[in-house]
Amino acid sequence: MSYGPEHSHAASLPCRPAHLPGIVFPPHLRIRRLLAGMLLLVPLLSLTACVHPDGREMEKALAAAGGFRSVRLATETFILHGQLRPGETDILRVYIEGDGRAWLSRTRPSADPTPGNPVALRLAASDPSLDSVLYLARPCQYVSGGDRRNCAPRWWTSARLAPEVIDSINAAVDQAKARTRATRVALFGYSGGGGAAVLAAARRRDVIFMATVAGNLHSAAWTRHHGVSPLSASLDPFDCTAAVAGIPQQHISGDRDDIVPPVISQGFCAAVGAAAQCRTLPGMTHGGAWERVWRAPLTLP
Repeated sequence: MSYGPEHSHAASLPCRPAHLPGIVFPPHLRIRRLLAGMLLLVPLLSLTACVHPDGREMEKALAAAGGFRSVRLATETFILHGQLRPGETDILRVYIEGDGRAWLSRTRPSADPTPGNPVALRLAASDPSLDSVLYLARPCQYVSGGDRRNCAPRWWTSARLAPEVIDSINAAVDQAKARTRATRVALFGYSGGGGAAVLAAARRRDVIFMATVAGNLHSAAWTRHHGVSPLSASLDPFDCTAAVAGIPQQHISGDRDDIVPPVISQGFCAAVGAAAQCRTLPGMTHGGAWERVWRAPLTLP
């Protein structure tokens, strides 16, 4: 997570119907998928100790270990990079990456926001479900050459959650739904990707579950907490609490997270109401080994 939500274009976002069903998970996962999930932990944990400078080699290794194939998702504004693993149900689980390497310092933005530690991919790779799984990088992460069209630092600094970004994420989800023939979507987001998941869900009608890990769900509160400039060209997920109040959701924080402290998600849960659960896990830092504890929330409605 790096420095930088702004006003309420979100006030015009459509409200989520309260009657849609909660996510339904298979009562018993197949043995082969369970074994695969258990075996994945060994390479995943070893990879976290040796990170390629730009994270690209780590991303390839994690994707291969998780049975994913790279996908190129062309949208109106951006070419998004993803990793897709088709499943056996009509549910598509989408894991949205964090902000990545947005800033090199408090005053100098990065030229490439590709994360060195792709936490959302580690979560996606450890997902043992039979559903289709899409890992979705944020705009300008992992892309090069002509696929970097429209890439400029504003899209991973002040405009990281701009309407154009959320529209691109939703367009990419729609493409993955068509590829997998999914009809329902579960959204998972890490760090700034948690805020993106909320904003994307507020504009959709097929989301049946949502979860975030160390999610920045209130950009204005977050920038005040750190004493940094507001994300002036971005939407604020907190403005969408009413729009997502009909979606079952869980937001997980770490008590040692000094980047996005638990109070951020706790305030969001209080505003959403009964549909949202907040959990704070002891000993977890912002970029820690979340995949070690990730299986528990996967079984929740």
